Amino acid sequence: EQGDAAHSAGEKRVVERRVTGKTADKTAGASVARGLFQQPQSNDLLCGMYALNNLYGDAVFHEEEFAVFVRQTARELWETTSLHGSAEGNYSIETLGRAVRSQKCSMK
Repeated sequence: EQGDAAHSAGEKRVVERRVTGKTADKTAGASVARGLFQQPQSNDLLCGMYALNNLYGDAVFHEEEFAVFVRQTARELWETTSLHGSAEGNYSIETLGRAVRSQKCSMK
């Protein structure tokens, strides 16, 4: 259990370092700094895109870019685009992974 908490805290430090370029030793339960970027969810299905933008702390991705990611993912996997994204903004995990990799990061 203690190892899981340490592992989780380590992951938080890695994410923070990637987003801000700084290394800070944050512990579980620490308060969130004020003034951080937050893209609120609107009435569409773009939650994956919003979540990534919130993770990166800026409006890194837009719907137009995700349309390209959907086409690239479908072409690479020899599948239809409807399996990887919809007009409403519902994206597959493969499409979200492509977006993350476009920022020189990886998903586990």
